[in-house]
Amino acid sequence: MLFFILYESLARFFNICYPFCTKAGRRISEILLFSARFSEQLFIYRAVKEADHQGTERGRAEGLKLAKTIFRLSAQGVPAEEIAQQCGLSADQVREVLE
Repeated sequence: MLFFILYESLARFFNICYPFCTKAGRRISEILLFSARFSEQLFIYRAVKEADHQGTERGRAEGLKLAKTIFRLSAQGVPAEEIAQQCGLSADQVREVLE
């Protein structure tokens, strides 16, 4: 008889608590999924930002190297058209750098 009363009490408790537990479980799953997506997006954002920074630095270094080449060739008396051909630029772009 005691077992039956205990069983009934546990069954009632379970029936009352079960809906709350499943809702909480679903909410926790949603939060974990949101957190995982946020972490993934944050990782992608940081990777893109770092790649952008590296690209900017690389472009800056290559532009500086190209400008030095233009100034060096100009100082040697090489005409703008020939400098442009050697550097892969237009003559107008070379003249713009030299101004």
